[in-house]
Formats: sequence, structure tokens, C-alpha cells
Amino acid sequence: MMSKIITVLCCIAFMALAFIDVAGFVTNARNGLILVGNNVVPVLFPFFFVSGLLVELDLFKRKGLQKIGVVGMSFLAGYPTGARMLSQLYMRGEISRAQAIKMAAYTSTCSPIFIIATLGAALYQDVRLGMIIFTAHILGALFNGIVLNRVSSLVSVGLNEEMRTPAGRGRAQAVRGFRIDEFKPTDTSEAVSRALYSAVQNILAVGGLILVFFVASASLPLPIASAMEMTTGVFHAEQVLSGVWRAIVPCAIVSFGGFCVAMQGFVFLKSFKMPVWFYLLYKVTHMIFAIVFCVIIYFATVA
Repeated sequence: MMSKIITVLCCIAFMALAFIDVAGFVTNARNGLILVGNNVVPVLFPFFFVSGLLVELDLFKRKGLQKIGVVGMSFLAGYPTGARMLSQLYMRGEISRAQAIKMAAYTSTCSPIFIIATLGAALYQDVRLGMIIFTAHILGALFNGIVLNRVSSLVSVGLNEEMRTPAGRGRAQAVRGFRIDEFKPTDTSEAVSRALYSAVQNILAVGGLILVFFVASASLPLPIASAMEMTTGVFHAEQVLSGVWRAIVPCAIVSFGGFCVAMQGFVFLKSFKMPVWFYLLYKVTHMIFAIVFCVIIYFATVA
């Protein structure tokens, strides 16, 4: 009940923005659409399609390939590709809920195109800075996943491993509300069609969330804007920071992601009931590890 009340209040506050400053609201919405069209759709849509096609073609059936494929695509494509692939693999019965949650700690990453090209080259006009931030961001994600998966008592609370045998897989799909034969291997043309349809749906959902959060956070102070929407926070930070802080603050912002990234992720993470406490834990620890790596790399290469 409380979540519904909070959602209604947020909707009222968002609509009030349109009446308080009509011109500013329209301008921010237009800028948000440009941001989504120029920086989100070109980056995410191809990766959404490719990652979905690889899953549809059953290329991640082997246990080792599952982690390599999901983590690799997450590092290349950024938010929320890793969450989407984990959701697909789970819904197909190819990984258990516990496996999906443990793998998620590695996969909440921002794309190199955004960090290096958009943030580093275009916004901060410093490609080397973008490389430093991206390297620290990825090292933080890897170290974060290793540490949290080693602490098995944290990620295993309340999680029951599901059987990976064919019988167990069928039972898991039946429990999730799917026909047991729904995810039988398909031919290439059908796989392409499914992947394309899914990619279009998902890019609309993600782009819509980014637009709403961009408009809502455009006029807020830097700390609040950064907590709400990653891109807005990074843009604001560029105007007020200097020295090592030009690396540390953007690295912290893109590693934590903010509420907008959280909402993008939970569009997919809800399929295997990702615990909110664990999501917040691995986002905070990722941010901390990334900051540590960022400081080390910055002073080793710049200072």
C-alpha cells in the first residue's frame, strides 16, 4: 500500500512540473528525447537484438558460456542488457533463481560507448579520462562480483537452487506460468523474429524510463539529480568539478546508476524476484570498489 501511495505522489509531483514551468518542462522533455534518440537507442537496441538472438538460438546452454556471455554482453552494451539476459535465461529454465541473482552482481555496468565516447570525449573532452573511468568501472564490477559470490551466506539467504535436469527445467517453466514446450529450439528465422520483437519492446520501456527521469531530475541539485538519473548527474558534474574529482564523481555516478537505472533493471530482474536489499548492496559495493580503482589508476597515469 505504501509503495502505491509513494508512486501516486511522485506522479502528482511530476505533473506539477508541467504547470510550474511549462517552457522548462517542454525544453527538458525535448532534450530528453534527443538524449534517448542520440545516445540510448543507437547503443542499446543493436545489443538488445544480438543478445536476445543469442539466447533464442540456445547458445548459452552450457554453464560456463552462460556467465561469460551475460557478463561479456553486459560490459559491451551496458545497462540493462545483463539484467535482460539473466531474465531470459531464467524464464527459459536454463539457470536457477540463485544463479541469476549471483550473476547479477557482475552485470550492472555502463557501456563503454557512453563512458568513453559520450562522457569522456564529448562531454569532458578528455578521452583518457573516459578510459580511466571505464577501466575502474569494469574492474569494480568484476571485483564486486567475486567478493559477493565468495560471501555465500549473503547471496544464498532464502534462495533455493532449482534442478537443472530436463525434468526440473520443465517443472520450473510450469511454475513460472509457461508451457513446457514454449522454449523448444526454434529455427533461425523464428529466433530472429522473437529477438527483434523483444528488442523493440524493451527499448521502448527503457527509453521511456530514461525520458521520465531526465525530465524529473533536470532542475534538481547535483546529488539528488545523480541519485535519480545517471546522465543528468554526469552532465551537471562536468560544470562544477576539477582535478581528480572529474574522474571520481562521474565514476561513482555511473557505477551506482541511480533510481532510473534501478527501474530499468527491475523491469527484467523482477522475473526472478531479485531481493531489493541485495540489489542495493551490490550497487553500493560496486560504486565503492570502482572509486578505489579510479583513484589508483588516476594517480598512476595522470598525477
